[in-house]
Amino acid sequence: MKSKKRGVALLSVIVMMSVVVCFSLLIYTLIISSNVANIYEKTISKKIILTNKIFDDFVDNGVIDNEYEIAVKVFSENENLKAVVAKNENSDDTNLYFLAVYDFENNKIIARQSDNFYITIKQYEGRNYYYLADVVRYKEA
Repeated sequence: MKSKKRGVALLSVIVMMSVVVCFSLLIYTLIISSNVANIYEKTISKKIILTNKIFDDFVDNGVIDNEYEIAVKVFSENENLKAVVAKNENSDDTNLYFLAVYDFENNKIIARQSDNFYITIKQYEGRNYYYLADVVRYKEA
């Protein structure tokens, strides 16, 4: 009789500990996923704020005055049609962070992108060039 009680008690302890371990793993997983989601949201918010600052600075006068933590350059097709490009320092020419093309004559946004960049390759004077939003010449391909 004692061995049956021990067996039931041992089985009850194993089942209870399994429930506690599973519950602890569930809580741990929820906390980790919440932290990852918060970090992702902060990164997205930071990118939106930075690209808005770059765009506002660019539209004000067609040049970039401020220093940013990423590389920012202005390209122009003519006096009125200019583009601003932001990319990480160590990335290649087509791996951009932000792109905006603005028509200063008509005060019109031609393109504004922070992902899925529209970059084409066209020939100009016998050479292939990347074009931003199919409008402004960027770099030689």
